[in-house]
Amino acid sequence: MSDSRDAANYGIIGAVTAEAVAVGPDAKAIVNKQTTLLRTDFDSAIGDLRAQIAALKLPESNQQLLHEDLSKIEQLAGTKPESKPAASSELKSLLDNFKLAGEFLQTAAGLQGPIKLIAQWFNVPLPF
Repeated sequence: MSDSRDAANYGIIGAVTAEAVAVGPDAKAIVNKQTTLLRTDFDSAIGDLRAQIAALKLPESNQQLLHEDLSKIEQLAGTKPESKPAASSELKSLLDNFKLAGEFLQTAAGLQGPIKLIAQWFNVPLPF
């Protein structure tokens, strides 16, 4: 008697745009993706965020919370990009503290680029 899975057709129909495709109950796909980010890009993004925080003229307590979040993110960063799921909670904390201060990314467009770059550095999917 044969296993019913042996006779199954696991074909893909349609246009597929993906970095990896795995089909079937035991299929696995591994993606090793190179990034072109440099540590200077990461440092620049952190610097841009610090400048944006200063430009927002927030109360000192709000600025301190945001700078603490950035310091924690800097401590997580190595010399090259790598996947760090813990960075997701730090980025979320940073965004939550911007919201607490009354600043949203939609109204502070200058924050979006640096935050996206930092998420990319840690291979954290958006939204975190």
